[in-house]
Amino acid sequence: ILMASSTRGYFDQQKNPRPSIAQVQQKNPATPQTPSRAISSVFPSPSASFRTEEEILVFEIGSRFLRAGFAGETAPRRVFGFGPEEQRRAVDYRRWGADYEPFRRKRKQAQEWGEAHELWRMDLRRMDLGLVGDKIERALREAYTTYFSMGSIPKKLLLVLPSELPHQLLGTVLSTLFTYFQHPSITMLPTPVSSMAATGLRSALVIDIGWSETTVTGISEYREVARRRTIRAGRLLTLEMGRLLEKEIKQRRPGQEVHLPQWNEEPLPEVVSFEESEEVLMRLGWCRKYKDAKESRDGKQAAWAESTLSSDSAQNDTLFAISEDDESDFQDAPEHTTQDPIMSLRLKSTTPPTLCQLPFSSFAEPAESALFAPHTTRANIDDHELPLPLLVHRALLSLPVDVRGLCMARIIVVGGGSKIPGVKKRIIDELSALVQERGWDPVWGKVSDRRKALAELNNQKASKISQPKQVKSGEYTDGSSAETPTHMPSAFAAQEPDPIEDKLRRLESKGSKPHIQGKVRGVESGGAWVGASLIGSLKVKGVVEVERDKFLQQGLFGAVKENEVTTQRQSLTVGGPRVGANERSHWTLGPWA
Repeated sequence: ILMASSTRGYFDQQKNPRPSIAQVQQKNPATPQTPSRAISSVFPSPSASFRTEEEILVFEIGSRFLRAGFAGETAPRRVFGFGPEEQRRAVDYRRWGADYEPFRRKRKQAQEWGEAHELWRMDLRRMDLGLVGDKIERALREAYTTYFSMGSIPKKLLLVLPSELPHQLLGTVLSTLFTYFQHPSITMLPTPVSSMAATGLRSALVIDIGWSETTVTGISEYREVARRRTIRAGRLLTLEMGRLLEKEIKQRRPGQEVHLPQWNEEPLPEVVSFEESEEVLMRLGWCRKYKDAKESRDGKQAAWAESTLSSDSAQNDTLFAISEDDESDFQDAPEHTTQDPIMSLRLKSTTPPTLCQLPFSSFAEPAESALFAPHTTRANIDDHELPLPLLVHRALLSLPVDVRGLCMARIIVVGGGSKIPGVKKRIIDELSALVQERGWDPVWGKVSDRRKALAELNNQKASKISQPKQVKSGEYTDGSSAETPTHMPSAFAAQEPDPIEDKLRRLESKGSKPHIQGKVRGVESGGAWVGASLIGSLKVKGVVEVERDKFLQQGLFGAVKENEVTTQRQSLTVGGPRVGANERSHWTLGPWA
């Protein structure tokens, strides 16, 4: 039987290779099948090439946090910190103990305020770059293994970094990403540009209240044209909140001298920990309105003058000085009402734990003194410690006139310090008052004020002289009457409306949004990571794109200036665009150069 079956031919085994129409109709047509076809590698199918979308990772690395996620999403998958709790070893389970107190961690002797929670600092003299790379590697490995379903295909990376990052730190970050993670290329975006892209604008003034410093960046057509900075930022905010709690603790403990150093002197004594000060700031910190702060400031000055006059009338030879308690009373006098509740805080970082009771209005003092400095005169402030409204005003003064008109109507306030309630509104209101008072004159002082007053007086005199004498209808200048009225000179006559120009102006503005310019206005933004996620979802090719092979061969020394990058026109082929021979032969650092 086996031999007989083996001697059969191909057509003997398949007597009816092609079924008839009746046989096809008798079968169940519920599950149709498409015949398979071979796809040539030279001419691929459009459906096969565009069906699979390439996922792009978005990382935002700052001085304290790392945000990671996929492009096209509205929020990062995970936010990693670099504090002592996140840097523990894998077998360290002390944080889950019943007697573990995270707020009682003692600061090292030579360690500055909040240094244990930072990834890097702009001052590289005491910075260990190897430790910075290890912290980034540990955070990213946890992100890849826990929050990202990473396959074998390497994915592109969109990296958001501050534009003032030094080259040593930039090289450490890129070397860590290219060495331990197989990314073919990394596209870098500056933090201010990404924050502006989240709003859908092309030009704006970005105020980034970060951890170590606040930067004000003027952007025109996605290019940074001006940058100013100050040290009044998140670190100083937490320091002022710690001093507020420190003052209350020492007042409740008799026998201890209440001595609080200034913000530019030595840090706080080891009574209130950094972790607890930051938690109180994020939970209870707020900012006063500009109107209330101005009334409080004027009330304090009036009280100071009244106390000085009373001391002179009493013939007191000693200089009258207001204590810190009286000063706080003068500051909070307009707000001390029955609606001001008392907040009770149990501080666990002190030994023993202390119960503090402070009015709610006192928690606005850290933001008031750290960001706006109302009690400091302008002559005693250096350029690196300017208050935020004055810094923004100087940044706008450094811009050209046309760019200034665009940026002042598109002010974006981002950063960790902007999350305090009332900070954004306070900056806009105080800037508007400063522009209305000072205008755009870069010169300050008594001489400038006298020159302005003299110019206004001359303008008033000139307007009175040039103003023609009003003549009633039907009367001459000599008193005689006439039936025809006297005509006004054309220089002082109102311009007649032109219907054609009005029609052209209406047609031009039809279907377009009103163009706002020359007005102080704030714009909300989702942050730098959201802007980078939007850019990544649009498949936009960035200017600063670093390839892995070229960076590992040459490092940062392989980058050239932006105007030296040569590009050629792309030609379309069947398989896709064909890049020229010199296309992307060099890469640039852009704003990091």
